[in-house]
Amino acid sequence: MNRKRTTSPSADQNNNQIVKKQKTNQISAFASSPTCASSSLSTITITRSQLTLKPYTIGQLKSVTLINFMNHSNFKIKFDSTHLQIVTGKNGSGKSAIANGICLALGARANTTGRTQNAQSFVKKNSRCHDFPANFSTALTSYISYAEITLVLANEGPEAYLPSVYGNEIHITRKIGIRQSLNSYRICSSSKQLKSTKKETISDILQAYGISPENPLCVLHQEIAKKFLQGTDHYAKYNFYMKASQLENMRIHYEDSLRSVDSVRNRLDEMKMKVDEIRREAEPSRRQVEIMQKYQENEKKQSKLENELKIAELNECEQTLAKFQQKLDLLQQKKRQTEELLKKKTDEILDYENRYQSIEQIKNDLELDLNHDSKGLKSFLSDKERKIKALKSEINKKSKLAELYSEQCEELEQKRRQTQQDILEYNKTAQKEMTLELQKRQIIDQLKSSNDEYEKMDREILEEGQESVKLQDIIKTKQDSLNDVILKKDERKQQIQKYQSAKDNHLKLFGIWIPDCLNEIERYASEKRFHKTPIGPIGRYVRCPDPKWAHAVERCLDMLMMSFICCDNHDEQLLINILSKYARDRPQIITMPYQNKIYDISLSLNRIKNAGLKSVYTVLEIDDITVACALIDQASIESCLLLEDLSEARKIKDSSLFRKMEKNIKFIRTGMTPDGSQIMFGQPFRIYTSAHRSLKYFSHKDRYPLTIEEIKNDMKNDDQIINDIQQTINFTKDKLNNLCKISDEKQRKIKILQKEIQTLIKEKDVLNSTLPVVVDISVEELEQTQNDLDLALNAKRNIFQETTEDLSTINIELNDNELHADNIAKKICSKEKELIDIHLRQQDIMQDKHNLVNEEKQLEKKVNDYNMKIHHENETKAKLIETKKHLIMTSNRRTNENVRSSKLIHKDLEEIKQFQKMHHSMSDYATRKKIANEYAQKRDCKKDYIQKYQKNVLMLKQLEEFVTKRKKGFAEIAGIHEHMVRARYRHFMQQNNFEGSDIIINHKEEKLTIKMGKHTDLRSLSGGERSLSTFCFLLSLWTTIYQPFRVMDEFDIYMDNEKRNKTIRMLHENTKYDLSQHIIFTPLNVDNDFLRSVNVNVQGMPDPKRCAIVID
Repeated sequence: MNRKRTTSPSADQNNNQIVKKQKTNQISAFASSPTCASSSLSTITITRSQLTLKPYTIGQLKSVTLINFMNHSNFKIKFDSTHLQIVTGKNGSGKSAIANGICLALGARANTTGRTQNAQSFVKKNSRCHDFPANFSTALTSYISYAEITLVLANEGPEAYLPSVYGNEIHITRKIGIRQSLNSYRICSSSKQLKSTKKETISDILQAYGISPENPLCVLHQEIAKKFLQGTDHYAKYNFYMKASQLENMRIHYEDSLRSVDSVRNRLDEMKMKVDEIRREAEPSRRQVEIMQKYQENEKKQSKLENELKIAELNECEQTLAKFQQKLDLLQQKKRQTEELLKKKTDEILDYENRYQSIEQIKNDLELDLNHDSKGLKSFLSDKERKIKALKSEINKKSKLAELYSEQCEELEQKRRQTQQDILEYNKTAQKEMTLELQKRQIIDQLKSSNDEYEKMDREILEEGQESVKLQDIIKTKQDSLNDVILKKDERKQQIQKYQSAKDNHLKLFGIWIPDCLNEIERYASEKRFHKTPIGPIGRYVRCPDPKWAHAVERCLDMLMMSFICCDNHDEQLLINILSKYARDRPQIITMPYQNKIYDISLSLNRIKNAGLKSVYTVLEIDDITVACALIDQASIESCLLLEDLSEARKIKDSSLFRKMEKNIKFIRTGMTPDGSQIMFGQPFRIYTSAHRSLKYFSHKDRYPLTIEEIKNDMKNDDQIINDIQQTINFTKDKLNNLCKISDEKQRKIKILQKEIQTLIKEKDVLNSTLPVVVDISVEELEQTQNDLDLALNAKRNIFQETTEDLSTINIELNDNELHADNIAKKICSKEKELIDIHLRQQDIMQDKHNLVNEEKQLEKKVNDYNMKIHHENETKAKLIETKKHLIMTSNRRTNENVRSSKLIHKDLEEIKQFQKMHHSMSDYATRKKIANEYAQKRDCKKDYIQKYQKNVLMLKQLEEFVTKRKKGFAEIAGIHEHMVRARYRHFMQQNNFEGSDIIINHKEEKLTIKMGKHTDLRSLSGGERSLSTFCFLLSLWTTIYQPFRVMDEFDIYMDNEKRNKTIRMLHENTKYDLSQHIIFTPLNVDNDFLRSVNVNVQGMPDPKRCAIVID
């Protein structure tokens, strides 16, 4: 469906030209079409005698020049200073190229246009360059190497940007080369003097003018407009709102401030680490200064400690002599005690040796009692165990023999009893045999007579059953014939009803509720509540005279047959209310202006006819012009082909005929066959077959071969046939019933005979089961067998008795031997336990002896040690006496003077000497002075850096307070802006009769919802309604954000004529006091009368020249 078709289009969807009157606005265009190469300049102007112009304000567009840009070879367009200007032109005339050129010239990125990521793709392909003369034949200049865009911006008034430099105009030129080296910018004054080639200069100009080329409120490109107008993504709309309202920039700046705070905080952390590092670097110098001071103090302290050491050594020497004398006396005393103890331990060792010898004698006696070769207890116990084992083996043998004899006795006893029972049974059987034989013969005779009678009656019943089956087959055949006749009669009744219903009210084919609904529509129309009476259903005005194509046409039109047509949104709303009362599934409503003439599709029809084909349009009879135009718009019936069968469709697709038709006729994508199958001629080629179904809308009298009277006569004949068949069926059923009664009586008799036969068979079976078993042996033989069994049984019982007595004797002997063996084992256990106790006593005695020997050795060693120590102490005492004499001569000891121990004094002196040795360099005066100066320098540096760090901490605190205020300010600005946008949106929607509309902005979820009346889900609305709500939202944003100029490319792409004209009026009313330029690009015709009356400039682009290109 072509949604861009207008009320009076300049061309149909197949690009067939429609003749129309000349526009009142005279458009002069010189040079060639923008789609062909040319060396001259193409300029679009308009006579402005009727336009009241005002001075330009700063930043407004005066003109745009495009060279080798997109489809323009050399093009220029001028804009005046009015608040609203409209540029119209067909698709492909280069309107979007103007909007893209404006953005790129102002430094925007290529992806903001919504077309490409690369600016080089805007350079026009396969056209000659305009910087060289026409007769210049060098091959190097044959093709374009760059594109050039030039904008002229107004720089007038008191707020002009550097008027002394640029004058009243600023010329911005951007060159886009196919190579990066050809890209450049040129910023010139009004006298076209070059002032700058830097992109930063353009940024300064845009900032001064308040122009944001990447903001959709400044330039809304075609691709972005399509997505924005039809899109339902709440998150995408929120991003659009934030970017358009420039709140996104504020948020980005706020986030930059947060990053700055983090950066300063990180810098402070680094400074803090630097302070610690400076302290660590100064620490060695401080320590060297401390070492230097300590070195000087230790030099003074060393001489005092040396004198104190001599006095301490003298005192300690006197004390040591006294201690040595006491120690010597103590050692003499301990030596005497140890010698006495040594003598006592030697006597104890001799006593332990005597005790060990007596215990060893007792141990030898016990071992002899236990382990003697023949008289020992252990050998005697072994003999008893061997005997017990032999007795147990004998007991096992005897037990097995006793069990065997017992089993043999039981077996013989059982055979004896069985023989006695066989004798008794034999006698009883002989007596009953004669009686049973007599009864059996009587039962066999009765059974034979009953079977004969049963077989006779069974044959009779079988013959009657065969005859009954034949009668049932006759009844079934007649009943089937009767059902067929009744079914045909019912079909004729339904056919009559259908004929009568179609004749009485053809409208009920579209629904039983249609007549009542149309009456309601007529009532509304008589009350003049509609602007124009709705048309519908469309199927009322469409006929298909040729039944051959009825299925194909009905599938092609499908749901459109139930559709209604109304002229505007007001009538559409009333019609929706009426249809909702009668239909659960509301038919489609097409909103379009009513037409006075059918679209000119003759060129398409002629080309299809010349190809030897038909279209759906040619087989239809349409009573209403508006219905015909709607079907052309909605179903493209002029380009939907009718084909004889699927093979013809494949031949057309594979032949050159279809490619030829494709070049001349647009949108020829479908075809239909008489059975309703659909052919899609696109890529890939598809065929959708259709199951045959009865016609719903195009059924008519020609399809019925009989009249109602003929059908009624056939129904009378069917009634006569039904009566005849019914009589035959009744007669046959009576005959079958009589036969069934006779058969039932015989069946009853047969059941009685079957019961009698079953009773006789049971009696016979009982007699057979009670017949005696024939015995193959005589009574005498049985009695002889019984006597033999008695003799064998008595012999086995005697042998079993003897074996049992032997077993008892062996058990008694076994018990006596086991008791004797237990007594011997207990004696052996007692002897072994006594032997173990003796062995333990021996070990204890040996251990005690060993301990005493060790103690004896230790005491001897101790006596020797005491002798050596006494000798050593005497020698040491002599040396101390000599040392004391020397110290008395060399020391200056004063009486009653408290002196520390020499150990402590030695320790202090040692520490001083080690310290002096480690830091011997401190003895040099120059080194000490150098260390002092270096420490003073580092201390001052540390103090200065700490002061700098504290200042930065204070600055961070002030910066955090500023960011907090900025956050609060951003929230206030966002709230005020949101309130203004919502208020303006509600106002604009109320003007379009949509009460309760609103904009819901959720900054937390980053979601924006546009509410249109009661609808929050815009997907349930038509494309025009969605476009209207989004346009009102865009207009609300315009009233809150200033831009010197605003460009919109094809904002009305999804609107019908009424909504588009209403939107342009709203745009004019709400921008006439605005200082901004509003430049609108549209491919559709506008209301020239209204725009002329309000002094709106309308410019037309030259029509693109199409040419066929053959691709191998």
